[in-house]
Amino acid sequence: MSKDKVKAILDWLVPWKVKDIQSFLGFTNFYCCTPWKFDNKCMATFNKLKQAFTHAPIFTHWVPDWQLVMETNASDYAIAAILSIYLKDGKIHPIASLSWSLHNAKLNYDTHDKELLAIFEAFKYW
Repeated sequence: MSKDKVKAILDWLVPWKVKDIQSFLGFTNFYCCTPWKFDNKCMATFNKLKQAFTHAPIFTHWVPDWQLVMETNASDYAIAAILSIYLKDGKIHPIASLSWSLHNAKLNYDTHDKELLAIFEAFKYW
C-alpha cells in the first residue's frame, strides 16, 4: 500500500455521527478481496465487542416512583438526551435516549442556547 493511502487511514477523523462510521466501513470494503483469516487477535476483538454490547450501560425499564435522571448535551451540530433511573443497586441505568441533528438557524445558536434547546426538547419529548 502506498504511503499516501496509509497516511489517509492514520489521519482518518474520529467518527462523530452514524454517517461517519458508515463512511469508514464503506472504505474498508476494499479488504473484501483479501484472504479471510480469523485469528486469535480477531477472536479477542470479536469477544470484546460482544461484551460491550451485553454490559452496562444496558437499557432497563422505567419503574414508577423511582428517581429519574435526565442528562443532556449539545455539540455544534446536534443535541442529545438520556433518561436514566436509579436502581436498587445504586447505579444509574439508562431507560431511553434520543438525539437530533441541528439544521438551519439552530446551527447558529450559542452553546448555552443549544444546551437549553436540548433540555427543552427532552422535556417536550418525554
